[in-house]
Amino acid sequence: MGLAALALPMAGLATLVNASFETPEQVMGGYSVSGIPGWSGGTGVWYIPTAGFFQTTAPDGHQIGYSNSNFMAQQSTNVIGAGVNSVTVQAGRRHDGFSGSFKLNIYAGGSVSNGVVTGGTLLASTPFDYNSIPPDSFTLVTATYTAQAGDPVIGQFVTVQFQLTAGAQMDMDDVRIYSPDSQRVAPTSLTVNYGRITSGDATKLALDDGDALVICKFIVPNQTSPIVQFAVNGNTTFTSLTALRFSTKAAMVQAGSFSHILKLYNFATSAYEETTTGSIGLAYQFYDLPATGDPNRYLGSGGALKSLVQIKQNGPSTSATPCASFDLAVWDLLGS
Repeated sequence: MGLAALALPMAGLATLVNASFETPEQVMGGYSVSGIPGWSGGTGVWYIPTAGFFQTTAPDGHQIGYSNSNFMAQQSTNVIGAGVNSVTVQAGRRHDGFSGSFKLNIYAGGSVSNGVVTGGTLLASTPFDYNSIPPDSFTLVTATYTAQAGDPVIGQFVTVQFQLTAGAQMDMDDVRIYSPDSQRVAPTSLTVNYGRITSGDATKLALDDGDALVICKFIVPNQTSPIVQFAVNGNTTFTSLTALRFSTKAAMVQAGSFSHILKLYNFATSAYEETTTGSIGLAYQFYDLPATGDPNRYLGSGGALKSLVQIKQNGPSTSATPCASFDLAVWDLLGS
């Protein structure tokens, strides 16, 4: 399989409301109990970690969704297309004994009330057993339906549902919809500006598989410079874009105070822009930078794509030459 386009198509951008459960915003350890904006039948959102209950960080952002109900659902603005249609979620298990197992269901159409889908067509269902993963962890769960040409469900809205099957509570994060009119593009090359590669190369950034690219601090021009900086390059077969998102999955190897920064390259101005900055620690976390406005300014000649990844040191570290580990760096595109 070539690196430029992976088999799994990309998540249809902005088709689910509150897909990473960052609303309403909570303080660290805080949680809500009066429903989840965008979702039907849910219970609340939770800013983890919380000692004794969920002793890990959220896979995406700071908060997860949790439900003590039997059902939780949302109908997206994505439609079933001819080809592979998938939904993924990061399913979690709490530290204590209040966890639950559930099914991830994909429906075509229907209506949603109190998390129950009425009148839709169930296309796919994948079970998650919380006993299959360690406490304080998450795992990727995927449900997939392939629609052939002429399938009557083509054109109907994708409805996502979580159905409790055992235990007390469903815990999840980072729900994504994958569509036939989308593409996930992995880097074909990278250029390291600051830092030194100690393990891996651009091929390690294609899949979220634990096989990572590791770059360590080496020589930096001054204290304000990133300790790690590299540019990634890729190519898409799309000639026009309607949405773009650049995502990484990264963690520090040594403890300390660090920031993770993403930037998109504007081929019209020959400059990086649209920066997003987040803290980075010892646990792997996803970082997303969605394009605003017209995403075609980030599409170069021949389908070229380019983004920048930086790690900055904000305070002391347990190592004089701290290292960052990158398990994923990809562009998710909608276009034609």
